Amino acid sequence: MTPFDYRVVDVFSRHAFGGNPLAVFADVPALDRPVLQSIARQMNLSETVFVRPATDPSHLAAYRIFTPTTELPIAGHPTIGATAVILAQRFGSSWPTSAIVELPVGPVQIDIEHRDGAEHLVWMNQGVPVESTAATPDAKKLYRAIGLEPDEAATDLEVAVFSVGVPILIVPVRDEEVLDRATPTGLASYFAAFPPVRIVYLVSEASTRAHISARMFGGPAVGIVEDPATGVAAGPLAAYLHRARRLAQDDEAIINQGHAMGRSSYLHLRTDGSNVFVGGQVMDVASGQLTIEPRLM
Repeated sequence: MTPFDYRVVDVFSRHAFGGNPLAVFADVPALDRPVLQSIARQMNLSETVFVRPATDPSHLAAYRIFTPTTELPIAGHPTIGATAVILAQRFGSSWPTSAIVELPVGPVQIDIEHRDGAEHLVWMNQGVPVESTAATPDAKKLYRAIGLEPDEAATDLEVAVFSVGVPILIVPVRDEEVLDRATPTGLASYFAAFPPVRIVYLVSEASTRAHISARMFGGPAVGIVEDPATGVAAGPLAAYLHRARRLAQDDEAIINQGHAMGRSSYLHLRTDGSNVFVGGQVMDVASGQLTIEPRLM
């Protein structure tokens, strides 16, 4: 039996047992994709990261990111969480101010900020989001697919699709009461009719919990019904809000997500006018070993 060490961290959280949990395998051989997928399914968290040596020796590490059902080319909370784990292992508490990590989409810049009274704040540069205009979602069908009526939308914002590698359907709603009442019961058929998108991100600027309140619903292909923190959606949201003149260049906003799941998360976001940046704290909560029979490797 071959043992593999892993750590579990809570990402985008201000305390343990909040935010989005993540399993990080920091030292695994180059296993076949089906084996990695089976391990992620066994861990049964929204994502599991497998760390490999970077192809460029000046980079920190390379990551492969899996949900219980599929591999992702980019994701926010796994990238930020895995980077915190690797930095802590290699540098203790004296982290460098920046690092580059390798994802399937390419190299990603990470910046480390330390604020008084807080853990390290890990920022991920998600590049320049792309707005999709190839297909226009049917807004009425969309709101009804999440258990809402079209008049419960935020009247001065529109549904839009932005992507930093994974298309995100941003859905503005009127207030937190509407947000908390949404349910994804009709989304499976909606996703089937609108295949460009697998993730819906509901947002409300009428927030009492942070600058913005949000919820994420995923389609069957993602293997996540609801996510307590979605970094790969926060970056596109920064671009969406900047375009709508709701987020000024270099200003910082905080998203509260996961409230409906009892796992409040706090995602920091900003934009320099083109690139978007998503940041958060990472809490170390558990460690363990997973054993695999050699015949399965």
